[in-house]
Parts: sequence; structure tokens; C-alpha cells
Amino acid sequence: MKHLSLALIFSALVTPQAFANDVKDISNPHTIFIGIGHGDVEFQYTLDGMSKKDDRTSEVEFSGYRYQFNETWAIDARYMRGKPGFFTGLFHSSSKVSFHSRILSVQGLIPLSKRWSLYGNLGVNNYDWDIVTSSDNGQIERQALQKENGTGLFAAAGVKVAWERVELTFDYQILKMGDLDTDVFTLAAGFKF
Repeated sequence: MKHLSLALIFSALVTPQAFANDVKDISNPHTIFIGIGHGDVEFQYTLDGMSKKDDRTSEVEFSGYRYQFNETWAIDARYMRGKPGFFTGLFHSSSKVSFHSRILSVQGLIPLSKRWSLYGNLGVNNYDWDIVTSSDNGQIERQALQKENGTGLFAAAGVKVAWERVELTFDYQILKMGDLDTDVFTLAAGFKF
């Protein structure tokens, strides 16, 4: 997914016809996008009969579709997958968190110029996650698996640069998923048609 995101961004930068026209022209209201991100996951779990709170780094990959109603409003649907971050094994204990989230949100845009705009998303996410935690009491390592699924909140705020057919976004996203909360910074590339 990371290689695909980088390839899409690179191809967008070297395709001159993608950079024509004003972004306020919504003659191409459909957008498909992919992105990657890195952030923190805070969670609560039970191990050896005790409830504990912890946090980890997380990497996310996502893809989705957006329909632009006008220059201000859009509807956004995406699928996001989270997995333990690169630094999890280096600086944290052996808890591993992974999640899957299906998100539907409304996006509002505030144009700053012909190409740049600020945006915010607010919506719901249908999630499922699991946490594998370990404890070592000196002799025996114990593992516990905790799972949850449900519906939670999705919110994002970011900046977008867009051309006729291509857009790049950088944002901060928050996902509330029961006993697990995620906040990530993401970079995404989209193709408009």
C-alpha cells in the first residue's frame, strides 16, 4: 500500500494535464484516494485480572471514495486498516494492536486559493479491533486477547492541494472505537474523474 501511494503521488507530479483548471470547477466530482499515516493508539485492556491503560504507535493504510456535491460539501467513504507501528517493538512492551474501520463522513471545505483549501470531516466509523497483550512474571509469559467491534466517531482536519484530476491531502484524524482511541497524521493522494 505504501508503494502504491508513493507511485500515485509521483505519477501525479509528472502528469502535466492533471494540473490544469481551477479546483472550484467540480466537473470531476468523483475522487478515489489512497493514503498512509502514523500516530498513537490509546487503549484499555485486562490482563491477569487487572484493568490497565496503555498506548502504542500505529501505522495506518486507507483507501476510499469521495463525491463532491459543490465546492463546499462532499461525502466520503473509506476503509482504514491499522497495525502496530515501527517503533512499537523498540520502545514499548509486547502489546500488539490492530484494527479495521469502515468510515462514512461528510466533508466541508474552505477554499484558501485556486488550489489550496482547508477541510474537516465528521462522521461515523464501524470498527473491529484486537489487542494481544503479554506479561512476564519472571517465569511464565501470559498472553491475553481482547476484541471489540462497534460504531464510533471519526473526525479529521487538514489541508488539500488540488488540480483538475489530482489532489494531495495532509490531515490529522481521530477515531473513537470503544476502549481504543486513535489519532494519526496522514498523507493521501487522490484521482478525480
